[in-house]
Amino acid sequence: MKKHLALLMAGILLVGGLCLFSACSSQKPVKTTESTADPNLPPQLEFELDSDGEFYEVVGLGTYQDTDVVIPDTYEGLPVTRIGSGFQNCKQITSITIPGSIETVWGFQGCTGLTKVTLKEGTLEIGMSAFEGCTSLTTVELPEGLTIIEQNAFQGCTQLENVHFPKSLTTIKSGAFGDCEKLIEVEDGITYLCNWAIECDASVTEVALREGTERLHDGIFSYCSELKSVTVPDSVRVIGAKVFERCSSLSTIVLGVGIEKIDWAILEYCSAYSMEYKGTMEQWQAIVKDSEWICTYSRSYEIVITCTDGVLME
Repeated sequence: MKKHLALLMAGILLVGGLCLFSACSSQKPVKTTESTADPNLPPQLEFELDSDGEFYEVVGLGTYQDTDVVIPDTYEGLPVTRIGSGFQNCKQITSITIPGSIETVWGFQGCTGLTKVTLKEGTLEIGMSAFEGCTSLTTVELPEGLTIIEQNAFQGCTQLENVHFPKSLTTIKSGAFGDCEKLIEVEDGITYLCNWAIECDASVTEVALREGTERLHDGIFSYCSELKSVTVPDSVRVIGAKVFERCSSLSTIVLGVGIEKIDWAILEYCSAYSMEYKGTMEQWQAIVKDSEWICTYSRSYEIVITCTDGVLME
């Protein structure tokens, strides 16, 4: 009897062991990210492979312990092209360097310890609310090639004071630098944001923009009905759309020789029918102008452009 009982127990144990082995061997392999890799490796950021296996997204700090974060442009031989939401409200980050392989930057809202951001050439856009509420941020290095800064990108970055817009930047959306008081200066009724002139007090009658200004923001003088005279320095490269729209008292416009581009409808419903240009006729004709740079409606009059060596009719 005891012999039969022993044989029965041995059989049960053997079958149980085989079942356990079968169950373990049938489990699917666990997907790992860099933060769950070999603990003997140095601290690493956390990455996830996209569903098609073509690129990686950096999704968080993982085991990374340094306060100066440098995101690589590749991981395991594939490009790193996206940023996940895992960096939001990371208080320990003091600086972040983002590679040009990431074309749209976002995801650092509420990083209150962050003081410096460096974007590398290749980045095209700073996304909506990308660095909103980074209250210690003082310096942002923007690359040539950047074209758009979206709404509220740096909203509430109250210490931000070191930024220079690259020549490639064409669009700054509403509230992008809201409450960034150290970046904004008001001089003689003109509001300057870094090297852009962005707003004019409606009561101003004469404007001489300061040297160093590189761009007139879209509609800067629109509806300034008291404005009579505007002088644009040689440092200005771009005149935005509708800058003199409905300036019903404007009669004198002096344009510097540094202008490279004039956007659309700058004289839309404007009282000025002539402009002085401080360059030659050849230089004026070389400026890139929108096909409707004067206005968007049919007109029966011509605009007189007085150059240093003659007069042109547009």
